[in-house]
Amino acid sequence: MSTNPKGKTTAIVSYLTGVGTLIAITMNMDDKHDFARFHIRQNFGLNLFF
Repeated sequence: MSTNPKGKTTAIVSYLTGVGTLIAITMNMDDKHDFARFHIRQNFGLNLFF
């Protein structure tokens, strides 16, 4: 049993920079992972806040 969630790489990329969020969105278009989608939305909100 794997403890690594699907989309972990996409979630990490989303936090790199503001551009990383856009890259992560395009990475998540093919394989839609809920874990990655959550982190993309979190980082998008953080970017808007700052």
